[in-house]
Amino acid sequence: MLTAYALTDGRLEKLDVPAAGPIPERAVWIDLRAPNAEESAATIALTHIEIPSEADLDVLSDTDRLYRQGGALYLEFTVLHRSQPGVTPDTTDLAAIFAGD
Repeated sequence: MLTAYALTDGRLEKLDVPAAGPIPERAVWIDLRAPNAEESAATIALTHIEIPSEADLDVLSDTDRLYRQGGALYLEFTVLHRSQPGVTPDTTDLAAIFAGD
């Protein structure tokens, strides 16, 4: 799922992104959750930044979680969620990519 945001009057504003359409150029934040091939392609076309796959995130060692590539800063991390007393919490691997202004 792809959600894009622009900065309007100092606040993030959610943008309408057509299902198969391009991401608006004014987007400053692009949120991808299990992106399909079209969403990944649209993001790469706008940003010119490689998007790590879920498989890429699974194989990283603890020392490979912060790196620069192609002018972008990549931060990959594991987050605990669904924590309940007496139940082993779930984890999810996430990535944040910072580039440009």
